[in-house]
Amino acid sequence: MNASYTSSNSLGNFVGSYANYAITASFSRQVARLTHGVLSFNMRKYDSPDFNNYNTWSYGVRLGLGFTPGDIPLRLW
Repeated sequence: MNASYTSSNSLGNFVGSYANYAITASFSRQVARLTHGVLSFNMRKYDSPDFNNYNTWSYGVRLGLGFTPGDIPLRLW
């Protein structure tokens, strides 16, 4: 599980403030020796009081394999 929040202010060509909220959940299950099936889902909210078209939700799903031959896992998407 992961949750994050970021914000920034632009002083260049597009002056304004921006924010980003994100939540991610990942699950895995062993499917063979050293190999896991991995499922990840994320939700992200883009927010700006200065730009109405920037205010939107974004969703994503990933499905793949994780291979762990040692201490560091390798994900194959």
